[in-house]
Amino acid sequence: MKRLIQSSLFAIALHAVAMPTPARAADSSPLVGTRAQISFDRYSPLAASNAIVRRTLSPIGADRVLGFLHDKSQQLPDQSIDLSNERFEIYIPNGDPPTEGYGLIVFIPPWDVPKVPVQWRDVLDRRHLIYVSADHSSNDYNMLFRRLPLALHAYENVAARYKLDPKRIYISGFSGGSRTAMRAALSYPDVFRGAILNSGSDPFGNAGIAVPPADLFRLFQQRSRVVLVSGTLDLDIDARDAGMLDSANRLCVEGVSTQPMHDVEHALMRGPMLQHAIDEIERDRSGETVRRADALARCRAGLAAEIAQGLQQVRALIAQGDKTGAGRALSRLDERFGGLAAPDSAELARQLLAK
Repeated sequence: MKRLIQSSLFAIALHAVAMPTPARAADSSPLVGTRAQISFDRYSPLAASNAIVRRTLSPIGADRVLGFLHDKSQQLPDQSIDLSNERFEIYIPNGDPPTEGYGLIVFIPPWDVPKVPVQWRDVLDRRHLIYVSADHSSNDYNMLFRRLPLALHAYENVAARYKLDPKRIYISGFSGGSRTAMRAALSYPDVFRGAILNSGSDPFGNAGIAVPPADLFRLFQQRSRVVLVSGTLDLDIDARDAGMLDSANRLCVEGVSTQPMHDVEHALMRGPMLQHAIDEIERDRSGETVRRADALARCRAGLAAEIAQGLQQVRALIAQGDKTGAGRALSRLDERFGGLAAPDSAELARQLLAK
């Protein structure tokens, strides 16, 4: 846990700004059927540093990071991004705006210049999907305090300019950008209803990727749709996708599906694969509602029993005076279940620190 605090604080210090300067005036919106490089001027409250910490770290990890700063009479800067220095690629689909609002794909690339792929434009046009992506959001940058906030600011500003259909807000990425998109989908299911993960994913519910607060994770379990689009010859990614699927099965997440790109290595998906992924996310599942609800309820009950047993073990070890054993058991519980074990897990951690 000490290593977690140190690495988190280093990332915050390296990428945070004390106070964002007023953004330059936002550029005018491009015409339909065109792409443009523009600036934005609205800061998303969802990208505030405290929100990032609370949503992406485990409850115990977040408490300790924020508690450490409080003890040092320090606090996180409100935002880690200065929008006056940032540019975004945006594409507005051809045709009249749909009555129910545009859909949106926020794309996180592994490279610095995120031009909308030419072969995607027909799909974006047909499905009335706006595309937006941030410059300088490549694999060279910090995931939690740059790449993730940039994606959230992109959503915030597009939503302020255009009528969006909240049921069609998607996050996507390629390679390392896809792994960041997965974190966004997991931590912000109240924003992103679906994720298209192109050649990049990770297991979650472990020491590296925490389960978010319980109310958010229940949304992810219940309504998020995630499509893994990977080449069958991309063996490293195939192993990562398998780990992600195992995590989903263990933690009652049914909305994950795979879409293999046959005889393909590590590659950006082409337009037809994007189309198929969108079709899968938007597929009518009304006929599955009862079955899914029953299965989810049973699975959640099993998780709740496992968490209760783990918490009871920690309490028993504390009562026996085995502080070391209790700390280890609590860390395992926090890593495995994150926000699902809170607030009890965080309170037990505070008790151990106070003893």
